[in-house]
Amino acid sequence: MKITKRAWPVLIISAQFDANNDEGFRLRELVENLEEVQELTVHPSFSYEDGVEIFMSRSDLGAVIIDWDIRSETCSENMEPEELLNLIRSRNKHIPILLLTERLAAANIPTHVLEVIDDALWKTADTIEFLAGRIDVFVN
Repeated sequence: MKITKRAWPVLIISAQFDANNDEGFRLRELVENLEEVQELTVHPSFSYEDGVEIFMSRSDLGAVIIDWDIRSETCSENMEPEELLNLIRSRNKHIPILLLTERLAAANIPTHVLEVIDDALWKTADTIEFLAGRIDVFVN
């Protein structure tokens, strides 16, 4: 049996999946592109805590996409994004981790965080096709 990209799902952690704003719309477009054009399977998670649970329960993930800005977008998030990164890296040193953030907010990401991620994606500055293509590169 041939192993395909669909065998390595992408975990996307963001509180914006149901948001009625540009960021939510673009996130839903990104998921649609990943599934239909890039032929990837996407597992959504709405919080860092849920993302940890999904990550710990699955050994088949091909990449993890983390919305760096969840804490500023929702008051219900208790975990820090750096804590999530540390938990993921303690379990898997090689899985691609990509951060979703605003271009201007990237300047506030600590250097030690940039050392443990594989890439940063701008939520609203790049086209959906470009974002999906960047993610696809890391899953293959």
